[in-house]
Amino acid sequence: MSLRIREDRQRFTFYRLSDPEKGEVKRRLLEALLPREEILAAIVYGGFISSSVFRDIDVGVLTGGRSLTRSCLVTRRPYRMS
Repeated sequence: MSLRIREDRQRFTFYRLSDPEKGEVKRRLLEALLPREEILAAIVYGGFISSSVFRDIDVGVLTGGRSLTRSCLVTRRPYRMS
């Protein structure tokens, strides 16, 4: 294992979810974003979609120039399945 990979593993927390669990996360994101009138479209991309192991969930949001309210902004707290 290279020093770079070892340093990354020490610095970041990595997550692994089954496909059904990932589906549940996407369902909850949809549930949270769908009522927002200012959101025209959203896309989940990155390691969460393309890899079995990921560090975060990347979500792109299209607002058509409308401003998002503060309550819609995402925090850095890790998501917990419950």
